[in-house]
Amino acid sequence: MDKFVTALPAKRKPDYESSPNVATSKAKTRKYDEAYLALGFTSTTVGKEERPQCVVCLKILARDSLKPNKLKRHLETTHPEHKDKPVEFFRKKLTHCRAQQSRFTKAASLPANAQLASYKVAYRVAQCKKPHTIAEELILPSAIDMVSTMIDVATASKLKAIPLSNNTISRRIYDMSKDIEEQLNDKIRDRRFALQMDEATSSGFRQRSGRPRGRGVGDEVEGAPDRLIRFRTGSPRAQMWPGPPLEATDSNKDCLLITYVRFIDADDLREDLLFCKQVTSRATADELFKIIDTYLREADLKWEDCVGICTDGAQAMAGRRGGLQALIKRVSPNVQWTHCMIHREALASKQLSPDLHDVMTDVITTVNYIKTRPVKARIFSALCEEMGSDHTAVLFHSESRLLSRGKVLSRVFELRDEIRNFLEEEKNTFNNNKFLMKLAYLSDMFQKLNELNLQMQGSDTHLPHLADKITSFTRKLEMWEQRVTEGNIDSFENLKSFIEVNKLQNTVIPCMKAHISALQKHFQRYFPVQDPTQYDWIRDPFSATPPAEFSTTENEQFIDVTSDSIMRLEFKSKTLAAFWIGVEKDFPLLGKRALATLLPFATSYLCEIGFSAVASIKTKYRSKLDIENELRVAVSQLQPRFEKICSMKQAHTSH
Repeated sequence: MDKFVTALPAKRKPDYESSPNVATSKAKTRKYDEAYLALGFTSTTVGKEERPQCVVCLKILARDSLKPNKLKRHLETTHPEHKDKPVEFFRKKLTHCRAQQSRFTKAASLPANAQLASYKVAYRVAQCKKPHTIAEELILPSAIDMVSTMIDVATASKLKAIPLSNNTISRRIYDMSKDIEEQLNDKIRDRRFALQMDEATSSGFRQRSGRPRGRGVGDEVEGAPDRLIRFRTGSPRAQMWPGPPLEATDSNKDCLLITYVRFIDADDLREDLLFCKQVTSRATADELFKIIDTYLREADLKWEDCVGICTDGAQAMAGRRGGLQALIKRVSPNVQWTHCMIHREALASKQLSPDLHDVMTDVITTVNYIKTRPVKARIFSALCEEMGSDHTAVLFHSESRLLSRGKVLSRVFELRDEIRNFLEEEKNTFNNNKFLMKLAYLSDMFQKLNELNLQMQGSDTHLPHLADKITSFTRKLEMWEQRVTEGNIDSFENLKSFIEVNKLQNTVIPCMKAHISALQKHFQRYFPVQDPTQYDWIRDPFSATPPAEFSTTENEQFIDVTSDSIMRLEFKSKTLAAFWIGVEKDFPLLGKRALATLLPFATSYLCEIGFSAVASIKTKYRSKLDIENELRVAVSQLQPRFEKICSMKQAHTSH
């Protein structure tokens, strides 16, 4: 059978493959020669290959067409009218071709640069809390004027390509807000964090003193330090204020819930705005918890990672059974609730005895009499200038502002002679020395309370630090009461100066003693006495002893930390939070216990900063604004990733 099977003939190999003496080599690649320009061709690079390009039609041929005969064939068949042209003709075509390519490159890069500039201008607008139209109506014309004056008109005309319309700025702010939110959630996810929250804004308050909120003639309303205190409808504490309780809203009658977050970022603590949501119905605990819980779920954040919440003392927030505090503890049992220490200080200093309350009432009545009448306000201002006063106006009193009472009393006492002369034709209490002594005492005391309030304001505040401030003030109250009993009033400068100048007998000592004693009781009520050494091991572990409730392992780690000389040096150079974050890496139990005290907020100061920003952004002329995105870009400490945002957008120049 095998004889009928014939094998296929073997394929003959080329001679150079069959010959053992011939070495295998790569195919030769022809390179471009300047002489090819006479055939109408230049070279260009596609990928990593050099290819011929016709300078007449700009067509790019294949790599193997880089041969004189193929280039000549293209010229004779495609452009027969140019086959006899001299090389100078093709050189001019080459120059024109390169100029055209340069224009295409510039035109492609201009929209990208204009888009980046548009985002940076929008970021500036949001940071300054200005209307979006300011970019196109003021910033762009001003930039064009400056560039045309300092450089030239041609360069200035390029700025016109930057898109800065109202809608464009709005879209840019939205994109940056989402990018900042994404960065923030990525940093928080699967890490411990603490929250502070409040559900009101400053714009919608009605004043108790007989005038709408806002600045009047000579008003010196300060921004960040003069924060607000709000009481909601249904709050038991609301009944402490005269008049009906209010529920605060913004300029568009919207109720907002602002929440800030504190978390560990790298080697320190960071604070930032988590969200600002509108409360569409009543601001009940269930509604507020629903808003917060929905956001955390959408952002993939866990309640188990929340170690602390800080709110004011309103019923909806602080209720132990049905308040927001109770609802959060159901999903996160280990969370620590803190009543804002600034609000507690304001409540402790609120009450006045009947005698001092009458003085305060007379002061407010006098201020309103002067400032609510424009003619009288102008006459009083002229009188102050004539008498050489440092100030030419009194300040309105606002129950909503924490520092208002002290500022009003200090200003009225400072202008007491001007007020007495202004009211000389009318019956007034500024001729009564006893009234003026009480006024001097109140101005001194509330100035000290304002100083305490300001010491507790600010970011990066912790419970041990603020507890020291409260302890210091309560000890001062004890000292003041003892010295006043002895007849020593050196601590009250205005009162001492007034008595010495007028050579009077101090007849207000009983009133002072009663007020200081009442302040002590109120501070003890709102700040229960605790062991002053309970935070010593956190403040300075190298000089303190470990608490008795430490476990054996925690005691061992405490000994290791306090025996480490390198950590002793780091403790002197780092912040308290940064030091304990570093300790946690090597001694997790001890560091976690310390951060459980340092991480939670002690005040809701950041929320008040947010409300002030809302009042600046959402005016009556911008009542329909998407406040969350505007607020996030305005107050966030995180920077937008401009390059990443621009890479996801198609660039267009301004029309």
